[in-house]
Amino acid sequence: MDSLGRRKCMCLSMITGGFSCFLVIAFSQSGEFGKSVSVVFALIGKMGLSAAFSVVYIYSCELIPTVVRNSGIGFCSICARIAGILAPMATSLGFFNMYALFGFTSVISGVLNLKLPETFGMTSPESIDDVENRTTNKQPTSTTMVDSETVHDMEERISMLQNTDTSVT
Repeated sequence: MDSLGRRKCMCLSMITGGFSCFLVIAFSQSGEFGKSVSVVFALIGKMGLSAAFSVVYIYSCELIPTVVRNSGIGFCSICARIAGILAPMATSLGFFNMYALFGFTSVISGVLNLKLPETFGMTSPESIDDVENRTTNKQPTSTTMVDSETVHDMEERISMLQNTDTSVT
């Protein structure tokens, strides 16, 4: 995760899981060998989606600003639990439709994940303004622009303080 970054790792694992679901559909119709290959692809898909599940908690903590992080992670957790409750109901769609649904949503999620900013090596946003002002791949800045007149005034005050310190001693 540190070499690829959170965004690419999430995208790669989601797309791997999604395409594996499509390959399960393709190979499951072709005899005994095809069923064995479809089991391999099902396990590869499970691996990809499990990796995405592991990355999503780290990534979402780094995306959500500090002031709303508890609420944001709680909302993400609620959505995950609801999806976990609804997932077994997908078996009623039938074998092919179920794998097509999971494959399609995984691939779409992986591609849409590329729209999110990379968070590896960046400071976590402290406020909602930090998130709104952050560009896709740049570090959020909290620097204040100071004009040259203010700098000159500050330098004069510092020199006056230094002069008073030397005259006192």
